Amino acid sequence: MTRRLTRAAHGLITAAAALLALTTAPAPARATTEPIAPDDFVALRTVDPTIIQEMRYFTRHNFVGERIDGYRQPLCILTRPAAEALHRAQSTLLRRGYSLKVYDCYRPQRAVDHFVRWAKDLDDQAMKAEFYPNVDKTRLFADGYIAEKSGHSRGSTVDLTLVELPAKPTRPYVPGQPLVPCHAPQDERFPDNSVDMGTGYDCFDTLSHTLDPRVQGEQRANRLLLKHTLEDLGFDNLPEEWWHFTYKPEPHPDTYFDFPVSARSSPTPAERRPPSAPSPRSDTVRAVSESLYSHTGPGSHCSSCGAPYGVGASGWPRTCPSCGTVAYRNPLPVAVALQPVYDTQGTALVVITRTVAPARGGIALPGGFVNDREDWRQAVVRELAEETGIDAAARDVRLADAMSSPDGHLLLFGLLPERPADGLPASAPTDETEGWHLLRRPQELAFPLHTLAVRGWFEGRYI
Repeated sequence: MTRRLTRAAHGLITAAAALLALTTAPAPARATTEPIAPDDFVALRTVDPTIIQEMRYFTRHNFVGERIDGYRQPLCILTRPAAEALHRAQSTLLRRGYSLKVYDCYRPQRAVDHFVRWAKDLDDQAMKAEFYPNVDKTRLFADGYIAEKSGHSRGSTVDLTLVELPAKPTRPYVPGQPLVPCHAPQDERFPDNSVDMGTGYDCFDTLSHTLDPRVQGEQRANRLLLKHTLEDLGFDNLPEEWWHFTYKPEPHPDTYFDFPVSARSSPTPAERRPPSAPSPRSDTVRAVSESLYSHTGPGSHCSSCGAPYGVGASGWPRTCPSCGTVAYRNPLPVAVALQPVYDTQGTALVVITRTVAPARGGIALPGGFVNDREDWRQAVVRELAEETGIDAAARDVRLADAMSSPDGHLLLFGLLPERPADGLPASAPTDETEGWHLLRRPQELAFPLHTLAVRGWFEGRYI
């Protein structure tokens, strides 16, 4: 601890000296103005900070093997309609135990040009063993893997996958490490925390075709879950790439932009330099000042290695720039329904059999995350209806118990009035369950806190 504090103090002294020098040094000549994004582009984290971002082209873990031109920050930028559609998809997937994770969003034309130069250099095959093991590099243009224009440059195309929650950390890529083919079994290829899609991201292989008949079982189900969720919200999938989706209609269907991927290029007015703004020297002074006086509160440093997330870090999850650990924060509680039902055999509780992660195949009480700005009692009846088809009134919900899980989630158990079994809809599969049935005695459920709540109800503690 002493050593860390010493380094921090040394850093503050160094930054303070830099600040003093900058305030007294002559201003350099103004740099050439970079293009910026149109007003209808946004940073995804300002629309939905819960979507995981692993921006591959900012790193060296991609088919080129180096950071790609134009990627100055690990940031997802999209047109606002596309970003808002992803937010709606994320809301749906969170209730099913998944999160979206984006690999690439808007892609500047200079990045596409970088791909083209690399593809023409037939001697550079450093990443072949992982990303195109079965494709001769001379075929990259003919087979459609590389082109001189990309839909990503129009701002409404995104490469993404699904992550089962709670998400596992992704080990950082170490340049020079042994490479494994992107179509190898999931436990052999690079340890991405994505669900198993049959191949890794950016795999130049026909196995990456979304509906390739060789991809079956859980892998196919995962692809279809991603595909159907996004298509329901206006995205079109590129059939040759399970990860590639374009929001339609595109606001800029014929324009290929070239502003760099960075917060300064982003359309947020506060992040842009107005025509009358001071010289670039003032921006540098402000950045050093922020490093001295900001980002020192809770969540400002990585809990694994202690490194600061840095200026501009906002929203969750966050990826540590030093060790690569991904940190998550979901402040929303979980609403769980206790719905008693009586028939000629006595009184029982409604439970469901889950068909989604986590605890796929397990028995649980109906429940899920409370939506943003949603009353928890409304969340109880919404989850009950979504998972069982049983309607109830939020005004009838009474707080039976509140418990915290070991991973930090707060569970609110809402008790509803008893109702006759013959007045309920028939059990039927839903998007997240095999249907509902009655639990007539305490038993071990898929989630430990559900088990405790069920035991408490049968023991009469919630009457």
